[in-house]
Amino acid sequence: MLDSLTWHVMDATADDWESLEQILPYVRETQGPAEAVAVAEAIARLMVEGLLEEMQHASVSPHAVVSNSIEYWFRMTPRGRAIWDAEGEHWRAVWDARQQAHTEEPTVNRNAADLTRRDHPVT
Repeated sequence: MLDSLTWHVMDATADDWESLEQILPYVRETQGPAEAVAVAEAIARLMVEGLLEEMQHASVSPHAVVSNSIEYWFRMTPRGRAIWDAEGEHWRAVWDARQQAHTEEPTVNRNAADLTRRDHPVT
C-alpha cells in the first residue's frame, strides 16, 4: 500500500505531466507542511519503482529535482495509475473525513452552557 505522501504525489500527476513546482503546493494542501526534498525523494522512489516517469526519461536525483523545480516533468506510468486508482477510494475517504472535521462549526449546548461539536454532544 502507498503511504499518504506517495499517493498524493501521484494524485498530483493524475491529469497531466507535472513538475515539482505544481506537485509541491498540491501535496502541501492535502498533507500539510511538506519539505520540497521529501516530495522529491518520493518522486525518485516512485520512478525507481516504475510508478512515475520523467518526460525526457531522465534519471533524476531528489537534489536535482529540488534545484530545478521546473526542469523535470513527471506523470504516472500505466502500472502507477493502476496502483493509484486501486488505492484511491481509501485516500479519498481519508481526505473527505479530514475536510469534514475541519468544516464542522461548533454549536452551543444551552443545557451545559458549553461549546461542543455536533458529533460529540455533551450528555
